[in-house]
Amino acid sequence: MTRLETFLWKLQFPSILAEIAQDVEVVTNACKEVKDSEKLAQILKIILHLGGILNRDNYLSSTSGFKLESLALVSKLFLLWVHMWYMVYLTTL
Repeated sequence: MTRLETFLWKLQFPSILAEIAQDVEVVTNACKEVKDSEKLAQILKIILHLGGILNRDNYLSSTSGFKLESLALVSKLFLLWVHMWYMVYLTTL
C-alpha cells in the first residue's frame, strides 16, 4: 500500500466505521442475550442429557458436548412417553 492509499484509507475510515457500528452493536447485543439466557442454557443442558441417554451403551457414552450442527437432528426426535416431538416438548418447559 502506498502512502497516498494509506492516507486515503485513513480519511475514509470514520465513515466506514459509522456504517458498520450499528451492525456490530446488534451482533454484540445478540451475543449477550444468548450468553445470559437461562432458558437456553436449560434447554441445551436437557439436549446434552438426552444425548447421553441415547448414547448410553456405546463408545459415545462419555461425551461431554455436542456440535451445533447436531441440534438440527433434535427436531426429528419423537418422545413416545409424552406422544410429542422433542422440540415441542422443550418449548413447553
